[in-house]
Amino acid sequence: TNGREALQKYKEKGPGYYDFILMDVQMPEMDGFTAGKEIRAWEQRNGWSQTHLYFVSGEYYNEDEVLASLKRSQGRSVDMTGVFSLRKPIDIQIVRNVLQKYKKHC
Repeated sequence: TNGREALQKYKEKGPGYYDFILMDVQMPEMDGFTAGKEIRAWEQRNGWSQTHLYFVSGEYYNEDEVLASLKRSQGRSVDMTGVFSLRKPIDIQIVRNVLQKYKKHC
């Protein structure tokens, strides 16, 4: 439901529980970008390997627009696996493409 909850669930499960995270850029309480930075900081503090982290936005039409928005709003980037636009209605082929990219990292 929000970035704070996503961060808490990640911390509770421990390293290796999640294969990858799809993090919405815009969420209430804590946005996805902030949650992603907190996840990376938590991993580093605890000696965990990085979980693949993808940022998702339904507001923009392509990855370049999502990245430009993140840079404008946050001023710096977070170490992520990738970013993509996912507009409603959801195009399952876009999700498949992301999963294919993920499989290459394993």
